[in-house]
Amino acid sequence: MEEQRWSMAVVLETGESGRLRAICSTAEALRFLTDDWPVNPGPANRLGRAACLAVLKEGMPVDHAREAFVAAAMEAGILGKS
Repeated sequence: MEEQRWSMAVVLETGESGRLRAICSTAEALRFLTDDWPVNPGPANRLGRAACLAVLKEGMPVDHAREAFVAAAMEAGILGKS
């Protein structure tokens, strides 16, 4: 899978005391959605995983994955300020 870096990172608040994490690529977003998601996955998480796979395997524009990842982070309440 090609890395598919984003023009702007998505910043997440991933733990207690305001710990921040920056996600910078489609592959990194897919790993986070699949392996490190801090809450029970909701519909936006599933759509985010599908969007990342579409970018990585089908050549969709990287913004497709980034926008879906942002929506999943908003749904989970972990979207930080970038």
